[in-house]
Amino acid sequence: MTDQWDDREVADLEDEYELLGELGRGASAIVYRARDRALGRLVAIKVVRAHSIASADDAMLRLAREARTVAGLQHPNIVTVHAVRRLGTGGLALIMQLVPGRTLKEAITEHGPFAPEQAEQVLRDVAEALAYAHAHGVVHRDVKPENIFLDADSGRAMLSDFGIAHSADNESRLTMTGAAIGTPAYMAPEQIDGAPADARSDLYSLGLVTWEMLTGQRPWEGESLYNVIAKQKQEELPAIDALRPGAVPQRLQYIVERMLQKRAAARWAGADGLLANLNQWVVPSDWRQWEAAHKRRRETARSARAEARGRQEPASPSELATVRFRRPTAPEGTPLHDEQRAAALASSAQAARVQLVEHTGKTSTGAPSAADDDTPSWALEESDTSSRSRRGLTVAALAFVVMGSGALWYADASGRIDLRGARRTAPVPTVASTLDSTGANAALVTDTQVGMLGDSLGGVSTDSLGNPTGGTAAGGSVAAGLPNGTAVPGSALAGAPLQNEEPAGDRGATTAVPVVGTEAPSAPVARRRAVGASPDSVVRVPLVRATDDAGIVAAGGRHSCMLTDGRALCWGANDRGQLGDGEVESRDVPGPVVGEIAFQQIAAGLAHTCGVTRTGDAYCWGADDRGQLGDATTTSRSAPVRVNSNLTFRVVRAGSNHSCALTSGGEIVCWGANTNGQLGDGTTSLRTSPVRIASNERFVSVAAGWNHSCAIAYDGALWCWGSNSDGQVGDGTRNNQTVPQRVQSSERFTSVAAGSNHTCGVAEAGNVFCWGRNAFGQLGTGNTASQSVPTPVDGSTRFTSVSLGGVHTCARTAGGQAWCWGRNTYGQLGDGTMTDRASPVRVTGGGPFAAISATGAHTCGTTAERIVSCWGFNVQGQLGDGTRNHLAKPTRVAMPPR
Repeated sequence: MTDQWDDREVADLEDEYELLGELGRGASAIVYRARDRALGRLVAIKVVRAHSIASADDAMLRLAREARTVAGLQHPNIVTVHAVRRLGTGGLALIMQLVPGRTLKEAITEHGPFAPEQAEQVLRDVAEALAYAHAHGVVHRDVKPENIFLDADSGRAMLSDFGIAHSADNESRLTMTGAAIGTPAYMAPEQIDGAPADARSDLYSLGLVTWEMLTGQRPWEGESLYNVIAKQKQEELPAIDALRPGAVPQRLQYIVERMLQKRAAARWAGADGLLANLNQWVVPSDWRQWEAAHKRRRETARSARAEARGRQEPASPSELATVRFRRPTAPEGTPLHDEQRAAALASSAQAARVQLVEHTGKTSTGAPSAADDDTPSWALEESDTSSRSRRGLTVAALAFVVMGSGALWYADASGRIDLRGARRTAPVPTVASTLDSTGANAALVTDTQVGMLGDSLGGVSTDSLGNPTGGTAAGGSVAAGLPNGTAVPGSALAGAPLQNEEPAGDRGATTAVPVVGTEAPSAPVARRRAVGASPDSVVRVPLVRATDDAGIVAAGGRHSCMLTDGRALCWGANDRGQLGDGEVESRDVPGPVVGEIAFQQIAAGLAHTCGVTRTGDAYCWGADDRGQLGDATTTSRSAPVRVNSNLTFRVVRAGSNHSCALTSGGEIVCWGANTNGQLGDGTTSLRTSPVRIASNERFVSVAAGWNHSCAIAYDGALWCWGSNSDGQVGDGTRNNQTVPQRVQSSERFTSVAAGSNHTCGVAEAGNVFCWGRNAFGQLGTGNTASQSVPTPVDGSTRFTSVSLGGVHTCARTAGGQAWCWGRNTYGQLGDGTMTDRASPVRVTGGGPFAAISATGAHTCGTTAERIVSCWGFNVQGQLGDGTRNHLAKPTRVAMPPR
C-alpha cells in the first residue's frame, strides 16, 4: 500500500489508526482511508510532508495553528477536522471526517452541467459553510470543485480543506504571508495581486464554481496558466445563457455574476449577503441595467464561440493546480498596468514556472482607483454611457423647464422654491412621477431635479439632500451625511399610496414627461414609479430642511464608530461582533471595519451597527437575534452584511434591537424586533427584512430609540410609534402604537432623536422640545416630571440638532457648541462633573463640534477636521482613548496610523 518513505511518515499513527488504503496523493500530501481503533469510525487522514516545503519548521508551525482553528469549525456543510498530529518526521497529520460519495469535480466530469435547482442547492450549502467560517474569522482561500464533497448519504454538499495543504495532483500550497495562494482558475483578482484574501474572495471563487456547475465547463478552460491569471484580472466569463440558452433562471445568473465582480467591493460583503438573496429574492435596483449588459455579453459570447468552434486547445495542467507565485515587478517606482503585467507574466513563463516562492516585496494591489466603489460593473457601464449623453439630456431638460415654467413660478410665489438662491451643480437626474391620492396625474420633480432646474434657470439653492434653501441655513449639517452635489433620486407626493412591489420589468421605466434621466457615475439606481404626468403641475418638495447631524460619528450602547474618508472605524465592546472587524474581542482604540465598503453615514445601536454607502445600499453588523441586521436572517455577524432590500437609502438609524431607514423617495422602512410596534407596520411581528411603515407621508428624517421610532414629515410634523409606556410617542397617551401617530405639537421640526423612554426634537426656530420619561432630568425641563407631549427645554440657547442616550440628552448649536442634560453618573454630560442635570449644561472642551452622537451612557463628537472626542461610560473601551476609565470631559480618541 505504501512505499518505505511513506511508512516512516505514518509510523506515529499506527497505534491509533488502522490504515485501510490510499485515497489520493500529490506533491505535498497523501490522503489515507483509515479506521479509528478506539472509536471504530472511519476517517480520512491527510499527511502533509514536511520535506516538500521550504522553511519546513516555521511552515509546519503555521499550518498546525491554522489546522487547529479549522478543527473548531463544526458545521453540517464543513468536513470536520477531528484532530491534528505532529509526526516524528516533522510532517503533520490531519484526521478528518470521511465523506461517502464523490467530489463536485467528479460529478461535473461524469454528468456534465447540473440542473439549476441542483446547482443552487450546492451553492446554498457551500454558502452556509462559508458564512459560518467567515463568522469565525476563517477564510477558505481555495474554493473549487475538488474541495467540495457531495455526501452520498445526506445529499449535502460539504466544503473541505480550509487553508490546509492539498492532496490533488500537482498541488503544492502553504499558508505564507505575502504570497499569492490559490488555484488560478478559481482565484479572485485581489488574490492574484497578492492582497490578503477575505470573505469576498471566497465568494468570487464560489461564483466560478457555480458557473462551472451550470455550464459544465471549467473557467478559462484551455488557457495557459499565465493567460488564466490575466483573464481573471481583466476579462469576464461568457454569459451562462450563451452556453446554455434558456435553461438557467435569470435570477440565478444575476447572483452568479454579482459574485464574479472583478472589484471586491462590488460583490456582497460575505456569504451571508449571498444567502440573504438566495433565501429571499428581491428584484435588485440595478436589474434593468444588468439585463441590458447581460444581453450584450450573451451576444458577444455567442459570436466568439462561433468563431472559435473547433479550435480549442487541451487544458494546461498548471491551471488546474493550486499554486503560489510571485507577481512580476517593474523597476522601483514604476507601476505595472494590467496589460503590462499580462505581458510580463507571459515573458517570464519559464522563470515563474509554478514555483514555491515567498513574496517579500511590497505589492501594489493593481486595483482600479474606484476599488472601494460597490457599484456593479453593469451599473458603472450604464453610467459611463449616461455621461456621454448628458449634453443631449440637458437640452431635453431645458425643454421641460419651458413647459413647466408656470409651475415653477407658482412654487416660487408660494415659498416652496427659492429661484433666487445660489446655483447648485448636479448631474442631470431622473424625473419621477406618481399618482396623487385621488388618482389624478400629477408631475413630480425629485429633490435633485430642483437642483437641475435651478441650473437651467439661473439658480435654485438646495442642500445635499436636495431640500431647497434660500442660502445657507443655520445648522449646516445634513441628516444623511451625503456630500454636496450628491444626486439623491426619488421623491413622492405626501399622501400618495405606497406601492409595496414593482414589476421586475418596469424598474427603470420613465414617464411621459419629455425628460430622460441619467445618474452620475457610481450613483445609485433610482427607484422610479412611472405614470403619465402633466408638465404644468406643482413641484413637490419638503417644506422643512432636516438639520440632524451628519452620521460621521456614532455612539452605541457599549461601542462607538466613526467615518473617515469613507472608511468605518469602531471601538469598544465586541461580544456580538458590533465592531465589524471579523472578531469578537473588545478593543479600546479604533480599528477598521472589514471590507472595502465606502460609507457615507453610520449609526450604532445597543449591540449592532449599520451604515449607508454612497450608492445608497445599507449594511449592518453585530447582534442579530431579533433580525436587526435586516439580512433576512437572525444570525449575528462580525462583518458587514447587506440589508436585504432593493431600496436606495439616505440614512439609517440603529435602535436597541431594531433599525429604521429613510429612503431616497422619503419613505421609512424598519426591521428587527417589533414587540412594541416599533417597526410601525401595524403589527407586532418580528421582521428580518425592511418593511414600510403604515403611513402615506413622505419624510426628511428618522430616529430609532430603544423600543420606539420617530420621523419628521415633509411638512415638519413629527410622527412616532412603538413603545409608549412613558409617553415617548408624544400623542398624549401611554398606549403602545403599532402605526405612526402625530406628535401633539404645532411646531415644525427639523431634527429628532429617540432614547430609551424619551424623545426630543428641534423646532425650526432652534428651540428643543422633549417628552417621555424624566426620572433623571433627561427632558431638560428643570424638573423630573414625565411628559406625554412635547415640552420646551429650559434656557434660551438655540440648537441645530439633538441626540439621545439612554437617559441623557445632548444637542449641538450652529456654532458647534455641545450642551447636555439628564443622568450623569459616568460623566456622559461632559461638564466635568458626575452630577445629574435637569437643565442643559455646556460640554467642557473638545469642540467646536461638527456632529455629536449619544447612546447608552456615553457621548462622542467630532470636529470638522475629524478629530473625535468621547466622554462618559468606558468600562469596555468605548471612549477610544486606550483606557477603561470613565471620563467627565471630552477626551480625544486615539486614532490608528493611516
